[in-house]
Amino acid sequence: MLYEIGPRTRSEMTRLLRKIGITPERYRYMLIGAGMTGGNALILALFVSVMGVAPVTANWARTIVSNQIQFCLNRWCIDPAQRKLPFWPQWRRHHVLKAGTMIASQCLFWVLVAALSVPYMWAYLICCITIGFLNMTGTFRYVFRSRPKPKSA
Repeated sequence: MLYEIGPRTRSEMTRLLRKIGITPERYRYMLIGAGMTGGNALILALFVSVMGVAPVTANWARTIVSNQIQFCLNRWCIDPAQRKLPFWPQWRRHHVLKAGTMIASQCLFWVLVAALSVPYMWAYLICCITIGFLNMTGTFRYVFRSRPKPKSA
Protein backbone atom coordinates (compact mmCIF):
# COMPACT_ATOMS: atom_id res chain seq x y z
CA MET A 1 0.00 0.00 0.00
CA LEU A 2 1.36 3.42 -0.99
CA TYR A 3 1.04 6.41 1.29
CA GLU A 4 1.28 10.02 0.24
CA ILE A 5 3.94 11.93 2.09
CA GLY A 6 3.51 15.61 2.83
CA PRO A 7 0.65 18.05 2.54
CA ARG A 8 -1.96 17.47 -0.18
CA THR A 9 -3.61 20.88 -0.28
CA ARG A 10 -2.52 24.47 -0.07
CA SER A 11 -4.16 24.93 3.34
CA GLU A 12 -2.33 21.86 4.69
CA MET A 13 0.94 23.31 3.41
CA THR A 14 0.16 26.68 5.04
CA ARG A 15 -0.60 24.99 8.38
CA LEU A 16 2.61 22.94 8.15
CA LEU A 17 4.73 26.02 7.40
CA ARG A 18 3.09 27.98 10.24
CA LYS A 19 3.86 25.11 12.64
CA ILE A 20 7.56 25.53 11.95
CA GLY A 21 7.34 29.33 12.13
CA ILE A 22 7.22 30.22 8.43
CA THR A 23 4.35 32.51 7.50
CA PRO A 24 3.16 32.69 3.87
CA GLU A 25 4.86 36.10 3.60
CA ARG A 26 8.21 34.69 4.73
CA TYR A 27 7.78 31.72 2.38
CA ARG A 28 7.23 34.10 -0.58
CA TYR A 29 10.23 36.15 0.57
CA MET A 30 12.39 33.01 0.62
CA LEU A 31 11.19 32.01 -2.88
CA ILE A 32 12.05 35.47 -4.22
CA GLY A 33 15.42 35.29 -2.46
CA ALA A 34 16.20 31.86 -3.90
CA GLY A 35 15.28 33.05 -7.39
CA MET A 36 17.36 36.21 -7.00
CA THR A 37 20.32 34.18 -5.69
CA GLY A 38 20.23 31.90 -8.73
CA GLY A 39 19.82 34.78 -11.16
CA ASN A 40 22.56 36.79 -9.47
CA ALA A 41 24.93 33.82 -9.62
CA LEU A 42 24.38 33.63 -13.39
CA ILE A 43 24.94 37.38 -13.77
CA LEU A 44 28.11 37.21 -11.66
CA ALA A 45 29.41 34.29 -13.75
CA LEU A 46 28.63 36.21 -16.95
CA PHE A 47 30.49 39.30 -15.73
CA VAL A 48 33.53 37.40 -14.49
CA SER A 49 33.88 34.41 -16.83
CA VAL A 50 32.55 35.83 -20.10
CA MET A 51 33.20 39.57 -19.87
CA GLY A 52 36.42 39.34 -17.82
CA VAL A 53 35.35 41.79 -15.11
CA ALA A 54 37.19 41.46 -11.78
CA PRO A 55 35.04 39.51 -9.27
CA VAL A 56 34.85 42.30 -6.66
CA THR A 57 33.84 44.91 -9.29
CA ALA A 58 31.32 42.53 -10.85
CA ASN A 59 29.81 41.84 -7.44
CA TRP A 60 29.30 45.58 -6.77
CA ALA A 61 27.51 46.08 -10.10
CA ARG A 62 25.37 42.98 -9.61
CA THR A 63 24.44 44.03 -6.08
CA ILE A 64 23.28 47.52 -7.03
CA VAL A 65 21.00 46.32 -9.84
CA SER A 66 19.63 43.29 -7.99
CA ASN A 67 18.72 45.33 -4.88
CA GLN A 68 16.34 47.47 -6.95
CA ILE A 69 14.72 44.41 -8.53
CA GLN A 70 14.45 42.66 -5.17
CA PHE A 71 12.75 45.67 -3.56
CA CYS A 72 10.08 45.75 -6.28
CA LEU A 73 9.49 42.00 -6.18
CA ASN A 74 9.24 41.99 -2.39
CA ARG A 75 6.90 44.99 -2.33
CA TRP A 76 4.50 43.55 -4.87
CA CYS A 77 4.71 39.83 -4.05
CA ILE A 78 5.20 39.35 -0.30
CA ASP A 79 2.07 40.96 1.07
CA PRO A 80 -0.61 42.63 -1.08
CA ALA A 81 -1.32 45.09 1.75
CA GLN A 82 2.17 46.57 1.29
CA ARG A 83 1.14 47.96 -2.10
CA LYS A 84 -1.36 50.23 -0.36
CA LEU A 85 1.29 51.82 1.85
CA PRO A 86 3.33 54.79 0.58
CA PHE A 87 6.13 53.76 -1.80
CA TRP A 88 8.87 56.26 -0.88
CA PRO A 89 9.10 55.58 2.87
CA GLN A 90 9.48 51.85 2.12
CA TRP A 91 12.01 52.57 -0.63
CA ARG A 92 14.02 54.77 1.74
CA ARG A 93 13.97 52.18 4.57
CA HIS A 94 14.97 49.44 2.09
CA HIS A 95 18.00 51.44 0.96
CA VAL A 96 19.05 52.33 4.49
CA LEU A 97 18.94 48.62 5.39
CA LYS A 98 20.71 47.61 2.18
CA ALA A 99 23.43 50.22 2.65
CA GLY A 100 24.50 48.44 5.82
CA THR A 101 24.09 44.86 4.61
CA MET A 102 25.58 45.63 1.19
CA ILE A 103 28.74 47.09 2.71
CA ALA A 104 29.04 44.10 5.06
CA SER A 105 28.48 41.70 2.18
CA GLN A 106 30.99 43.44 -0.10
CA CYS A 107 33.62 43.50 2.64
CA LEU A 108 33.11 39.82 3.35
CA PHE A 109 33.25 39.07 -0.39
CA TRP A 110 36.49 41.02 -0.73
CA VAL A 111 38.08 39.22 2.23
CA LEU A 112 37.07 35.83 0.86
CA VAL A 113 38.13 36.47 -2.75
CA ALA A 114 41.08 38.85 -2.51
CA ALA A 115 42.60 37.93 0.85
CA LEU A 116 41.74 34.24 1.24
CA SER A 117 41.61 33.25 -2.48
CA VAL A 118 38.20 31.59 -2.18
CA PRO A 119 36.66 31.06 -5.67
CA TYR A 120 34.27 33.94 -6.38
CA MET A 121 31.16 31.77 -6.72
CA TRP A 122 31.75 30.10 -3.34
CA ALA A 123 32.38 33.52 -1.82
CA TYR A 124 29.11 34.77 -3.34
CA LEU A 125 27.14 31.85 -1.86
CA ILE A 126 28.78 32.31 1.57
CA CYS A 127 27.83 36.00 1.50
CA CYS A 128 24.25 35.20 0.45
CA ILE A 129 23.76 32.78 3.32
CA THR A 130 25.48 34.99 5.88
CA ILE A 131 23.82 38.27 4.96
CA GLY A 132 20.49 36.71 3.92
CA PHE A 133 19.36 36.25 7.51
CA LEU A 134 20.06 39.90 8.28
CA ASN A 135 18.18 40.97 5.16
CA MET A 136 15.11 38.87 5.97
CA THR A 137 14.92 40.09 9.54
CA GLY A 138 15.44 43.70 8.52
CA THR A 139 12.94 43.48 5.68
CA PHE A 140 10.13 42.25 7.89
CA ARG A 141 10.91 44.36 10.96
CA TYR A 142 12.00 47.59 9.30
CA VAL A 143 11.25 47.93 5.58
CA PHE A 144 7.80 46.41 5.18
CA ARG A 145 6.43 47.04 8.63
CA SER A 146 2.88 48.20 8.93
CA ARG A 147 2.10 51.72 9.94
CA PRO A 148 1.96 52.18 13.71
CA LYS A 149 -1.57 52.29 15.06
CA PRO A 150 -2.58 55.61 16.58
CA LYS A 151 -2.69 55.55 20.35
CA SER A 152 -6.19 55.89 21.73
CA ALA A 153 -6.72 58.38 24.52
